[in-house]
Amino acid sequence: MTRDRRFKQRVRRRVRETGENYSAALAVERSTRPPPRKGTTETTPTKIKERTMTTKPAVATRLRGVWFGVKEMERSREFYERLGAYFDEEPGAEGVVSATLGGMRLNFETSPTNAHGAGYVLLFDVTDADLLHAELKAAGCNVTTDPINEPWGRRFNVHDPDGHEIAFIGPIR
Repeated sequence: MTRDRRFKQRVRRRVRETGENYSAALAVERSTRPPPRKGTTETTPTKIKERTMTTKPAVATRLRGVWFGVKEMERSREFYERLGAYFDEEPGAEGVVSATLGGMRLNFETSPTNAHGAGYVLLFDVTDADLLHAELKAAGCNVTTDPINEPWGRRFNVHDPDGHEIAFIGPIR
């Protein structure tokens, strides 16, 4: 068994035992992981170069799902059910309806406040929402909201260079 597989198993075990979300368990396990070995070398045909691994304190850990702002919930539900989506029986927090399609979590919300009437947002889990927010803001990225606590985690939004909206969700502080 490789070292990475053992690490992932420790993270999953921690999630089961403590009830933490994956991002929080990952952050704790990373903090207990020994630092990378220094002086590890990699040979190339022309030279030997030193390789060290750097670990960022705040990173996206997985694509959590996609949020859709929809104009008509029933019409959207019928469409995604035709594609094979399975919808949850009960609506989630604040009227968000969730479904699973092809192993991906989809979240639907009627969106009267969206200027276009509808749209989508990619949702990523992160190890530390506040730290990543500060890094992106300092780098001059188009940060659209500051971190706020939601029932599902601490969230903030940015636009990527092409204008696509991305939400980052970390452990609640």
